[in-house]
Amino acid sequence: MAKAKIAAAAPQVLPFVNLEGPREPRRIVTPQDNWSEFALDDGNTLRIKPVLVDVQRLKGQSTPDGKPAYVLQLGWLVATDVPVTKKKKKKSKKAKKKKK
Repeated sequence: MAKAKIAAAAPQVLPFVNLEGPREPRRIVTPQDNWSEFALDDGNTLRIKPVLVDVQRLKGQSTPDGKPAYVLQLGWLVATDVPVTKKKKKKSKKAKKKKK
């Protein structure tokens, strides 16, 4: 498997919440380690996993359907699985020196 890289995403803010309002920190009690896999039409596979860093509940606020509103801090691990037949061969240092 290829080495995973952390990707940053722009924050999403819903119009019905006030992010400046009071918050309650929440503790994650049952973490999960799940990857989502997506096969691409070029034969490669993307593997993506969210990494939840922090959770805070917005006190006294809820979604339009009455569910509690939360602020999440998270990152993403992204890995690309490439079939051996599709990988580019790396040039050795010796081959580079011979060209000069």
